[in-house]
Amino acid sequence: MDIKRVAAAQEYEDFLPTSMMVHENDYDTLLFNLTGFKKEQVKIQLSKTGILKISGQRPVYKWQRFQKDIPVSENCEKSKISARFVNSNILCVKYPKLIISEDKKIKKLPASANEQATMEKTTLEDNADQNAPAK
Repeated sequence: MDIKRVAAAQEYEDFLPTSMMVHENDYDTLLFNLTGFKKEQVKIQLSKTGILKISGQRPVYKWQRFQKDIPVSENCEKSKISARFVNSNILCVKYPKLIISEDKKIKKLPASANEQATMEKTTLEDNADQNAPAK
C-alpha cells in the first residue's frame, strides 16, 4: 500500500521589525532589528521603479516573516546600495547619496522686477515692521 503524505500549509506570523533611519552627509543608513534572523533568511531587491524591498522569513513555532517596501530617493546612487548584518541582529542598509558637481546644479533664473519687489516685501524684517502696532 502506497501512502502519500499531504504537506500541511505553512502558517505564517507577519511582523514589522523595528527600524531607524540615520542621515549623514555622504549617505543615509536604514537599520532594522532582525534578532534571530540569519543572512540567508533575508532578501533585498531594488525594483526598476526605485522601491527597495526588504523581506525575510524564518521557522519558529510558525514561520515568521516580514516585508518592507521603501521608496528610494532621487538623490541616491542606486547601484551602490549595500546591506550587511551588524552584531548578528541588525541589518544595516546604506544608501550612498549622489554627488552633484557645482556646474551640474540647476541655475536659478533671475526674478522679474515685479517678483523681486514681492520677494523683498516678504522678508522677516519687512513683516515685523508691517505688524508693529500703530503709534
